[in-house]
Amino acid sequence: MPEPGLGVRVKAARRNSYFTQWAAQFFVGAELTRRGYVVSYPLGNAPVTDLQVTSPRGYSFPLEVKGLKSQNYWLVKKPPKGRERFYIFVLVPTVPPFKPARYFVLSSTRLRKIHQDDPRWPGMNWGTVLKFEGGWESLPP
Repeated sequence: MPEPGLGVRVKAARRNSYFTQWAAQFFVGAELTRRGYVVSYPLGNAPVTDLQVTSPRGYSFPLEVKGLKSQNYWLVKKPPKGRERFYIFVLVPTVPPFKPARYFVLSSTRLRKIHQDDPRWPGMNWGTVLKFEGGWESLPP
């Protein structure tokens, strides 16, 4: 079967979530770069690592990005215990007038504390992350 984009139509819902996720990853990469971090985008579908980041002081860490186009439920698996990783949830408004993206920054430790363990809908409600908006200081310096 040909790849999407090579003459094959992709369902609008799937295409929209694809665009939202890519926009979220590039918004996060741009913002981190602006703040002095070095950002690498793994090629392919790297499991649980959307970006590999090095802080201004040289600390390297994996980062997972979750993007939404509207205020909705965040689908995300509960992070495993072990090496600390970071999550940035991004609201990417896609309807004109385009508003700036909103960023919610959490460590895996914080995410484990607020995560809902529903096997059908693992994640959390929209409002759960509001207190982490703009929390860039929780990333390694």
